Amino acid sequence: MATARSDAKYKQRDPRYRRAAGDATPRTGSYIWRVAPADVPRTRSDHLRLNGQRCRWDDPPVVNQRTGERGHPGHDPRCRCYAEPVPDEA
Repeated sequence: MATARSDAKYKQRDPRYRRAAGDATPRTGSYIWRVAPADVPRTRSDHLRLNGQRCRWDDPPVVNQRTGERGHPGHDPRCRCYAEPVPDEA
């Protein structure tokens, strides 16, 4: 029988339970990739490289230089990065 703690760890690793990047944000336009300041020591180097960069929802940035995998903030397991919305360009 799984405990609540082990169940939470499982859900954190299982892609079906990962939070979708930008759930509350429309998937059009741009965003700024942000790393939470308190999480900098634990942040992946590829995600630190993206911090402050403007990205597009329809063209995800490379989140893993070694594999070439692309994604948005929050895509990877245990990722604490977030997308800062950018107002639509007129």
